[in-house]
Amino acid sequence: MILRIDDLVKHYGPVRAVDGLSLEIGQGEVLGLVGESAAASRPSASACCA
Repeated sequence: MILRIDDLVKHYGPVRAVDGLSLEIGQGEVLGLVGESAAASRPSASACCA
């Protein structure tokens, strides 16, 4: 396993942008975050890389 996230939560002030994201990425796997806008996928990706 390369990356594991359990119950990720991200706030911007009083706004909860990510609520309980959990995932596992194994070696050789590719992950794409797709949503209606970048409002959900960008905070998730940023929190993983911080």
